[in-house]
Amino acid sequence: MAAPTSPDCLTALLGLSQGNSCYPLPTDPAAAALITGSGTGLYLDKAEGLRFGPGPSQTAAIDFYDRLKDARDLGAFKLRTDIEQGRTNSYGAPLYQQRGILGGQGNGQLAAPGTRALLPLATNARREGAWRVTKIQLFTDQAVTAAPLLLDGAQVGTIDTNAANGSAVLPNGGLLIPLDGAQHTIEVLLPIGVRVKLNKLHCPPCSVGNPWGTAVKATLPDVTAATAGNGFALSIVEECTAEPDLLCFAVGKDDGQTVYRYPGLVLQIGAALLYKAAQLFTDSLLVNQQLSRYTMLEPKALVALSDKYASEVAQRVAWLNSPDGLGQVQHPCFMGKPTNSYQPGKLWTG
Repeated sequence: MAAPTSPDCLTALLGLSQGNSCYPLPTDPAAAALITGSGTGLYLDKAEGLRFGPGPSQTAAIDFYDRLKDARDLGAFKLRTDIEQGRTNSYGAPLYQQRGILGGQGNGQLAAPGTRALLPLATNARREGAWRVTKIQLFTDQAVTAAPLLLDGAQVGTIDTNAANGSAVLPNGGLLIPLDGAQHTIEVLLPIGVRVKLNKLHCPPCSVGNPWGTAVKATLPDVTAATAGNGFALSIVEECTAEPDLLCFAVGKDDGQTVYRYPGLVLQIGAALLYKAAQLFTDSLLVNQQLSRYTMLEPKALVALSDKYASEVAQRVAWLNSPDGLGQVQHPCFMGKPTNSYQPGKLWTG
């Protein structure tokens, strides 16, 4: 059974086993914990109808827990697919999706000698919101190479001024500026005698009335058409810093908390995963030539169990796709109420 190679947040909801006399747990506590850990108290080997243990004169299989894990991991992937195929509603519009440019080359005038290349950005507090600055340009009267670039006083990269396409060396794809209500500063340390060009931060095309202008107004309370840009031009993408995967967010916990955000929903998702994994496990046994090393159940009984588990999964997926299910999730990356405008194709990311 081929399972996805990357872990899924859903797998932590379902334990494999609390131990079986026929299939001893590993003696290493850490290895055993990977089998016995369960975020919901549900365990795959306890799915109703399953009976584990080798048949008469049979040796117990040594890969029992490996097969359970494969079924759970693949089950998480396939459960996501079932939910995606079954849902008809979107869960609100993305809240942070605008992008644009602040600043520009100006009209060629220069700032007074000694003016720092400093750009203060006073932000409004917006839940889980941030700006990712993907490109920085600085226009000066002389070209400068590898000038130190600072964010809130700490060096985060370097920049070559007057580069036509921007050449700031930024970490991890950009600078992340949280929308936390505080003032943040971008600064470039220029050699003595180098002057920045005068410009305006809020360019005319960004006037309020278009989506980018509206986003700037909601984000930067002090920025107007007259705000000085101090020679900077920034390319910016709005970003939501919360977990973008709606399923992972739904089964997560708030920072510093020990309880789930949606405990009832978590239990239903855990049960759906239990039945999906149990279905996959029974199906895998049906094609195994050494079936009796795992269970004394006959193939006909396993087929019936697989059908039962499939029915249980379908019922829970239908509920999860209802307003009472995943429709109750208030994700900070989205706004508005669920609509019926959803088109299948993209799985739960903002």
